[in-house]
Amino acid sequence: MKDIDAEYITEWDREWYYHPRPFETLEWLEIDPDSRGEQVLSALLAVGIRPEKTGELIRIVGWIRPAEPKPDQH
Repeated sequence: MKDIDAEYITEWDREWYYHPRPFETLEWLEIDPDSRGEQVLSALLAVGIRPEKTGELIRIVGWIRPAEPKPDQH
């Protein structure tokens, strides 16, 4: 999981009772769906979440950083 206010990525954790919090500053989180990849993707799509699949992991982006401004080209 990556928080927009943090300079680091959290360690892997399978305990979801208290994670992820706070939702408002969630940049992204990754899910390791084990053998249930298609089920997880279907469930996310069913509730309107557009996940990214990166290898075996599923990434959910919660906040997109604004693009860097382009330097003047004079």
